[in-house]
Amino acid sequence: MLGNRWVLQGVTEGYEQQLWEELNKLLADAIPPDASGDDAVDAMVALVNGADTEIAELYAQVRTIAWEQCEGYLWERLREDNPIAAVKRRLCGHLHPAR
Repeated sequence: MLGNRWVLQGVTEGYEQQLWEELNKLLADAIPPDASGDDAVDAMVALVNGADTEIAELYAQVRTIAWEQCEGYLWERLREDNPIAAVKRRLCGHLHPAR
């Protein structure tokens, strides 16, 4: 992991924003338009758990960057009240702000 930490320290805020926007777009495009609340979160959980490989890999990348840095754009977004943070909370509980 130390090798990954060194690499992740070079991640820019602009790159983090790009990943966040891309993940949000992919999720928005994949969720049925009539889904709301818990149904939308359930659908997103399925997507990040592998129902859609691209979304699952991007979500894993977002979580890895946030977790390894414990600060920054992605870290803050995952601590806010938004759909992706709701997915994170559903998957992992409240063990750690980015976990």
